Amino acid sequence: MIQIVDQKGKLRQPDAEDMLSPLSDSLNLDHVRAYPIEKYDSVLLIDTFSDSIAVVDKSTMSEIYKKNVNLSSSEIKILSGLFRKNTKKLNDKYQASVSKVCADSPITYVICPTYTCNNRCTYCYQQHAEDFKRRTICDEKLNKLLTYIEQDLRGRRKADPNKMAVLDLFGGEVFQPRMRQIVERLFEFARLNKMRISATTNAVELNAYFDLFVIYKPYMGRIFTSLDGGKEYHESRRIHVRGPSYQKIINNVNALLRLKIPVTVSINLDHKNLDQLPLFLEVSSQNNWLNNKLVTLEIGRVDDRRFETNYEGIMPEAELLHHLIEYDAQQGLPSNIKFAFIKSCLYMAERFGLSFNQKELGRIKGHFCWATSPADSVVYVDPDLDTFRCTYTVGKKAFITGNVDSGGPDNSKWFAHNMFTNPECGECSIGGYCSGGCYLSFQKNKAKQCFEEQANVDYFVKEVVMPRIIQQLTGVADDKTA
Repeated sequence: MIQIVDQKGKLRQPDAEDMLSPLSDSLNLDHVRAYPIEKYDSVLLIDTFSDSIAVVDKSTMSEIYKKNVNLSSSEIKILSGLFRKNTKKLNDKYQASVSKVCADSPITYVICPTYTCNNRCTYCYQQHAEDFKRRTICDEKLNKLLTYIEQDLRGRRKADPNKMAVLDLFGGEVFQPRMRQIVERLFEFARLNKMRISATTNAVELNAYFDLFVIYKPYMGRIFTSLDGGKEYHESRRIHVRGPSYQKIINNVNALLRLKIPVTVSINLDHKNLDQLPLFLEVSSQNNWLNNKLVTLEIGRVDDRRFETNYEGIMPEAELLHHLIEYDAQQGLPSNIKFAFIKSCLYMAERFGLSFNQKELGRIKGHFCWATSPADSVVYVDPDLDTFRCTYTVGKKAFITGNVDSGGPDNSKWFAHNMFTNPECGECSIGGYCSGGCYLSFQKNKAKQCFEEQANVDYFVKEVVMPRIIQQLTGVADDKTA
């Protein structure tokens, strides 16, 4: 017996559309991950490449291992349709996805005009490097940068004059009073070039810029900021150089909302601050951020992609996702919550309706994240005009991809990291979901990363997927005995 798990996580019987003539007399399931369901003498099969999931009884599995001795032609066609590894079909689908996402995605220039910051966050992945220099872009380099963007954008818009472009501000912290002149130039540049303005900020001194937000409101996109939970905990981790900042952030977020500027307020979770999630949601409720169409409440995960910090509080992706699924079942999460940390488990989470609005713009199947995907046109540029591809690498000179003075970024090494170009990933049973994992982790310790991603997939299957499958199988069994 073969039952297919459909795209809504429901078991169904196969039909003619699921059938595919086999290429040979035997089925090769070496690339398929198998999980026994002992109570029902069945096996859950997951093909991460075709993204097919099915429940197959053990007797059928036995025949597969015996080279299909007693399987019917329809059973062979169903299994072939589900689990044939068709590399050409996968690649064709991949290329089509790249083309579509490229057409739909904006051109994004992320400008880091300063590495200085008015916070001293205890866990900052950028500011604590020993060789890190907190510098600000000079006028000469700012002129070069704006000329580069203008010329690059003009060339890209020849084919599509209405192509959306985004000027995204990053740091350090951009919205410090001392940065006023530079920010004014960037805002005006965006207006002249018909670009959307967005920014990542700690939002502590954002009020010094509200007059600019009013003037440039037609060009304002989303503003991203963070709260670490309740006031006391937040102040202990996100330490502002001029004293308490928690209420200032809240006041500034509310001021942006009064201007109808969309805001994302995020919290990053680990083992040690899970108790802050209810406080984060409580302050969101007190300020009318819950289910507010202008507000996205984002949940991220504290991680260590370079295996540098040895921080003991880090939660694996699947474990955090499981915790939040359980929290939602018991307490309920608001409709405007968005997860921003699901990687290898994403496609399974989406199938069972458990991805909680996660949408990683530019990421396509075959890549672990947007940064390795050629579909997303994003470049980070710092005060030295050095370019970077990944958010985590900004300020780390070992990960420079180019320089504006020498023609801009070369992202070829990043784009080459995917399930098609890494032979080990093509042979691995989670290769279609993991797709090589984080490129930074891959470079630092490939074996450790592979172990962690396989553990993520297995945990999610056993703790989240399997109970939902068994619940449906129990219902089927009950129906048959009624």
